[in-house]
Amino acid sequence: MMRRRSLIFAALLTAAAFALPATAAAQLEPSVPLDSFFGTWHGMGVEETDDALFFSMGRRDLDIEIVGEDDGFAITWTTLRRTGDDPDSPEFERTTTYMEFYPGDTQHLFEGYDSGNPLEGEIMGWARLHGATLSIYRMAVDEDGGYWLGSWDRTLNEQDRMELRYTLLNDGQPVRNVIGQLERVE
Repeated sequence: MMRRRSLIFAALLTAAAFALPATAAAQLEPSVPLDSFFGTWHGMGVEETDDALFFSMGRRDLDIEIVGEDDGFAITWTTLRRTGDDPDSPEFERTTTYMEFYPGDTQHLFEGYDSGNPLEGEIMGWARLHGATLSIYRMAVDEDGGYWLGSWDRTLNEQDRMELRYTLLNDGQPVRNVIGQLERVE
């Protein structure tokens, strides 16, 4: 089981490395240390779809906590978003996700502690530190063999500010995009 997961992870990383042009691969070296992301962050995001903005349903409150764990890190993020079809009577949904990551065999890559085999209905998770961006990926395979890939890019753009870009793909097609701004909370 562990060997199969490692092989799948290695195959994904190899494919990603070959997909990068040489100049992009050179940019993978981090310019900020991992602990620059540690702390508590609060802000808001907006879903980038015409329907979400038209119905005022695209706004999300965002809370993120990132802490060091040995040589890796743990992250908890909570999203509060408006749901329902009636703009006069909004409903809200709160989602909290917790993940732990430990250093992988490749520098600046981290494996998800509870990462599973997507071919067995489990979710695979990994993270990458590149430049001033900490990216987290989660991949699942559905019953029809299609894949879902969520990516969260968290970029430090000032000392106490972070930009979030979330993208959800289904078989390579965009399903959801959210952009957000967060500030470090003391």
